[in-house]
Amino acid sequence: MKVNIFSMGLMAGLTAVLASTTTLASVISTGTTAASFVVYQAPASGDVIVITQSDTRNQATVTQNADSSAITIVQNGSGNTFQVIQAGMQNASGMKQAGNGNGARLGQNGTALSATVMQDGGGNSLRADQSGFNQLLIASQTGLGNTLLVNQSGNSNQINASQNGNNQSAWLAQSSSNNLIIASQVGSTNQLSVNQVSNNNVAFVSQNGRGNVAHIRQ
Repeated sequence: MKVNIFSMGLMAGLTAVLASTTTLASVISTGTTAASFVVYQAPASGDVIVITQSDTRNQATVTQNADSSAITIVQNGSGNTFQVIQAGMQNASGMKQAGNGNGARLGQNGTALSATVMQDGGGNSLRADQSGFNQLLIASQTGLGNTLLVNQSGNSNQINASQNGNNQSAWLAQSSSNNLIIASQVGSTNQLSVNQVSNNNVAFVSQNGRGNVAHIRQ
């Protein structure tokens, strides 16, 4: 079963709420400002959520509690935000924001979960919290003055983070064993902090530019 929500035109103050056990929930909104979508999927394997939003100050909140499911969010514009909460096994999330002043929040709890987040613009922020086993986070930020905060707890988790631009900040933290961080910053006056606690952790850090600072604790 498939559920679609389409919204076009002036959208100030528009709110749509979808609670479903459907296989596919699809939301597409194009308009002026301030469209808010809340999507909740009850436990059911193989669920898919797709949200596309354009223009400014849009919001998307997604909660998914299932196995072998996927979330895709695309936001184009400025001042947009999304929050994703995902629990279960073998779930995947892919999120992209293009514009300035966007915010993203990701929470994953389970086994073999993966997330890819891309932000293109200035003044964007991303916070990601992953707990469980065999988690993977790939984060990419391009622009000026972006911030990245990642916390991973559990075993065999991995972070691959890259920032391209000036005045970027990244705080990457992992707890427990056999974790890996790969971090790259290209530009000037960037800051990077890596904090790994426990045994057998590995961090690969690369900075290219002037006035950059890196702190690594293992």
